[in-house]
Amino acid sequence: EMGQEASRQLSSYSSASRYDAQAGTPSKHISLWEGVPPDVKWLVQSQVKLLLSRDQNVLLYRPEQLEFEMEMERDLELHEAQLASSALRDTELKSRLQRVIDQLVPSKLSEAQFWGNFLAHVDVIKVRIMTDYLRAQDLVAQQRKSKYSQWMAAYDACDPELQKDVKHASELICSKLPPLEAKPFELQMGFDATKLKRWSAGCGEASLEYAEDGPFEVAKVIHRRLAKRGRVAAKKRASEQARIATSEAEAADEAGADEAGADEAGAVGRTTGDDAEAPPEGRLNADGLRSDLGNDLEGDLGGSLRGERALRPSPSASEPHASERNASGQTSPSQIAPQTPHSHPLEVAPGDPFVFGSPSTQQSNTPDF
Repeated sequence: EMGQEASRQLSSYSSASRYDAQAGTPSKHISLWEGVPPDVKWLVQSQVKLLLSRDQNVLLYRPEQLEFEMEMERDLELHEAQLASSALRDTELKSRLQRVIDQLVPSKLSEAQFWGNFLAHVDVIKVRIMTDYLRAQDLVAQQRKSKYSQWMAAYDACDPELQKDVKHASELICSKLPPLEAKPFELQMGFDATKLKRWSAGCGEASLEYAEDGPFEVAKVIHRRLAKRGRVAAKKRASEQARIATSEAEAADEAGADEAGADEAGAVGRTTGDDAEAPPEGRLNADGLRSDLGNDLEGDLGGSLRGERALRPSPSASEPHASERNASGQTSPSQIAPQTPHSHPLEVAPGDPFVFGSPSTQQSNTPDF
């Protein structure tokens, strides 16, 4: 028997070396238990040992198959060769695994078929155990959260004076905790929770103070929850202060904008008042400009018309009326109106029809010579 065991170990070592050469990379960094949490690794290993110790015919098929089906000859894939080498180097499996290989390969299975079936069974075991483990972890986390919430509710119900002494408050909470109950699945595994020792007032065992659900654990949970409440309250205060500061800054900006608008309006009002108080000759406006231009144009046009009138003889001065002519058709010298020494040829009498803007020119723009 010892010789057979040594032979199996030698065969497993040589097979592992051959798989390493086939994979092209050493398998020392690759483990068959990769991805398995340490808390349940021992359980997965024990299930794989049972797989190899029971009827080896279970490895003649894959877990998803109902019966054995022949497969075409093929070589091991890269990841299969790496995992095969890791399994043959595992101290817990290599002797059992090599014995099963000797029984099934090549008489019933090819090497590739055996490793494909074996690795498939290992994956099923890992998935089943890890799923149960993760589900149990979630259940435990929910129960723990509920338990901590009950402890904090009991602490909040204590008197304010007692809340200042967390240690005594924790002892009071522990003394009122309900006893543990035995669960059916735990009893099937041989575990009875009712037999566990728990802290109680006057128990006389100081070590039980640090046991599960003891005063030490309760006080630690209370301190942690109180610290969290303090952080949340501080965050709320900081947020409220920031909100108030932002509101005050916005109000100050609005007040500054209103004050600036009022100053601008006042400056505009003062400028308008100064213009209103300025003397007429110092202020330019549209009405004055139009009046000045009208006067200039009227003066220029009237002057030109008067000059043209002066250059032509007046009919009233050079030609006598028909009634004043003699029989020969000549005007007598006595009938010619003498000119006064003060008269000037460019002087215009009042009511001159050629003056710009007079009633005569408003009726007709063409002078009647």
